Amino acid sequence: MTNPNQPIVVQGEFVPSKMDNQLGSDAKYYAPSVQNIDPVSNANVYSHGQHQSSYNNMVEHGQSVNEIKGEHQPKKFNDPFWTFLFVAHIIFMVCLAVVNTRKALDLLEVNANRVLVESEADKTWTNQVILRLEYLLSAVSRRITNRELEEEGDLNIEGMPFVVGISAVVGFLLSSLSLVFMLNFAEILIKVGLIFNILIWVVACMIGFAIGDVFTGGLGLFCAAVAAWYSYYVWNRIPFAAANLVAAITAVRANIGIMVFPYLSLVISGLWLFLWFLTSSSTIVVLGDCDADGNCNNEINGFIIFLLFLSLYWTLEVVKNVGYVTITGTVGTWWWIPEDAASCCSSGMINAFWRSVTYSFGSICLGSLLVAIVTAIKQMLYKARDGDDGLCFCIATCLISILEQIIEYFNEWAFVYVGLYGYTFIDAAKNVVSLFKARGWANIILDRMINGVLFMVSIAIGLITGLVCILASSMHNANDSNAIVFFIGFLFGFGFTSLLMRVVSGAVNTVIVCYAEDPNAFQANHPELSNRMRDAWRQAWPKEFNY
Repeated sequence: MTNPNQPIVVQGEFVPSKMDNQLGSDAKYYAPSVQNIDPVSNANVYSHGQHQSSYNNMVEHGQSVNEIKGEHQPKKFNDPFWTFLFVAHIIFMVCLAVVNTRKALDLLEVNANRVLVESEADKTWTNQVILRLEYLLSAVSRRITNRELEEEGDLNIEGMPFVVGISAVVGFLLSSLSLVFMLNFAEILIKVGLIFNILIWVVACMIGFAIGDVFTGGLGLFCAAVAAWYSYYVWNRIPFAAANLVAAITAVRANIGIMVFPYLSLVISGLWLFLWFLTSSSTIVVLGDCDADGNCNNEINGFIIFLLFLSLYWTLEVVKNVGYVTITGTVGTWWWIPEDAASCCSSGMINAFWRSVTYSFGSICLGSLLVAIVTAIKQMLYKARDGDDGLCFCIATCLISILEQIIEYFNEWAFVYVGLYGYTFIDAAKNVVSLFKARGWANIILDRMINGVLFMVSIAIGLITGLVCILASSMHNANDSNAIVFFIGFLFGFGFTSLLMRVVSGAVNTVIVCYAEDPNAFQANHPELSNRMRDAWRQAWPKEFNY
């Protein structure tokens, strides 16, 4: 007699699932042959059909796995109001720059030899902004006219193109090779990352005590102890993190053209920063009725400064998240239909990008706005912290920074659902929370071990690039300061690698979401990766993971 508490296991032919119907006849993986209804949860239960080895453990132990999956949404423009608001704000900023720039330049005829006033204690915040703006423009002007800057340091202008060129080439090559290294030595890299984190704080502790700074030394010692405890606590989960990392990098390498998007985002962000700087500085000068000496007749309203900050961060977040949603959509296609996501410019990648800049653009704008608002508030608190209530503002800044990190982390998972299924931002957030809650994976998604490793790789590539640039500069017989050459190389190496690591981070998050939803497809399309991941997850999370 059949035990009613065990799932019914039926061998049979391929039956298309909801995902197959959404993806079309090209779906290559096999869904369960028969679906039964769990009388308790009233959810679909997988039965045993072709390519069901990922569920052998479940069947052997008489367990059922509820089908918790999103559904591909019809093609429509989600959250259109936020798209309209974002585009309108960009047009307004451009118009503002055109209107105010000429007048501002007339007010600020910059003297190349100008210095900041000696005493700024009695100057308003607006006046200080104007004075620093003039100083910056003066520095830019001198660089454009190739004037000597020897009085500012040992910087050799003539050698800078060589240093920048070497930094860019070396940084790009090393950051690209880092993906191959992580793919082959994932576990070793994670172990090194954990040890590296401990050593950093040990060094900080030693330096603090060496210079007689007891607070810094004590803080370093405490953080080193915490890092050591954390490493011991998560050491057995290293194979879990490595399996996720390898799967994510494999998906990225299969669609290597996706690496273009972080660099494209960098270019667009640079253009936006130039436009924003032009608009904000000219607006402050005009509204403040400021002269070339930095004296302003009117104090700028703090709300206007807040709106300028909001514009800056909102656009930067949108540009960044368009690339992120493209990544999640591409990895989702690789998960379910690998044939459509297995080339440099795959159709899966192109379609994912198209959705991110059309149908899902409003959702991206909404999610980005939430982060931008909090970030702009934090910047306003930084400016206000110089007053008498500095301690209060410091506490407020710390709290708002925590809120910012929470929202950013929440957005990462919500945008995965936006990229996979085309949900609105609110619906995507609700669905991804429901998914992990139903699976009992709250602890799994809070595991940030991989992020720490990606940051360490970025630091390491930056350091190596800086050292290579010093060597190249010496061989080139340049007279540049080694410190400046190293700093430029570090910036390029760290910057390029950080861009690529964000791609990997987005791919890792997508892999976790897809594995929570449909491990069966992973087993069918990528069996070797699936077997490794299943074993690692069982070892790391024996209670939460029961596939």
